[in-house]
Amino acid sequence: MKKLEIIFLFAVILGMSSQFHCLAQTQFNVHGYLSQAYARSNGHQIFGVPKRGTSDYRSLALQFRFDANLKSTIIIQLSHKRMGESPVMKVEDDIELDWAFCNYKFNESHSIKIGKIQLPLGIYNEIRDVGVLLPFYRVPYAQYGEGNYMSETIDGFSYTYLLNKLSPWSLKFDLYAGQWTWTEWALITNPYTNENMQVVETAKIDDALGVQFWCDSPLEGLRLGFGGYRGDVSGGLTFSENGWVGAEELAALSFSLDATFEKYFLRSEYTRILLRKNDAQAYLYYTQAGFHLTDKLSVNGQHGVFRIKDAPSKTLNRKVDVPFFKDYAISLKYDVVSSFVLKLEMHWNESFFMEDEPVLDTTIQNPGKTQYAIFSVSTSF
Repeated sequence: MKKLEIIFLFAVILGMSSQFHCLAQTQFNVHGYLSQAYARSNGHQIFGVPKRGTSDYRSLALQFRFDANLKSTIIIQLSHKRMGESPVMKVEDDIELDWAFCNYKFNESHSIKIGKIQLPLGIYNEIRDVGVLLPFYRVPYAQYGEGNYMSETIDGFSYTYLLNKLSPWSLKFDLYAGQWTWTEWALITNPYTNENMQVVETAKIDDALGVQFWCDSPLEGLRLGFGGYRGDVSGGLTFSENGWVGAEELAALSFSLDATFEKYFLRSEYTRILLRKNDAQAYLYYTQAGFHLTDKLSVNGQHGVFRIKDAPSKTLNRKVDVPFFKDYAISLKYDVVSSFVLKLEMHWNESFFMEDEPVLDTTIQNPGKTQYAIFSVSTSF
């Protein structure tokens, strides 16, 4: 299916959504979202954003939900995603399966999901592409990435336990297991032609086991989170047999703070990733804050960092620290209505995530600097 046909199909469905809901049976529902953006960089290309700009920047999804009865639900979500000239577009299909799972509720406190399920990880992972809910076009790269050991979904199962008997406190606990994949890429120079070429590979984590806790406080809008997982990582450019790190046992611990009130919000997450065989670590964290200037207009700020500690350097023959990614951003968000949102944002970035210049060795090079802007329109139904 061609890109224009896909966009047209989603536009028709969005336009007919209200009529469709009136006709749909109560146990079957269709939901969806669309974010369309124009992005431009004034330095290096990053996240698929070139200096000349691109409007090939969007995220669309359709979710089909069937409630078989009060306890059993089947959910399937299809998506279409474009990121301009990003290398990851080489392995993206025009239409992909996001989720496909069965959710069974034993009672109000216990439930399970089985299939290709949402990974219960942090504040944003389960809504990472729903533009009307995000203060910026995308979720923070430092924590969620376009890969970065992370995934939106996991092939496996999850068990959820809700404890509401501690009023005014409440607790949500998720246990999950399975496997997921992510995309790794690199820009290298062909030694024979002296031309740059992109190499894209897929890494995976097997036998993953993780937990996520959320604690809602007596102060409405304030909640605290804690989570972690471990698994065996292989493949890709980093964890393949001849890769920079090789096959690894990976473990991660994370902490989350989500304070969302009527006029403002403050959100922050911190993750520490351990590579046990190489005795290396990565620190990922971000902070977001936003304030409503009016009922419809808000201003938001964000700072994110991804730093690798004790990375093995073949060039220096010792371990070094690598400032892999640092980003400052500010955005204006205008809620025309709750389901139609406009955003204008600016980012100041310093990282090795450049897509137009080869990175020969992050342990001895300096990160590249760039600025990029995104204007986006988001809707949902």
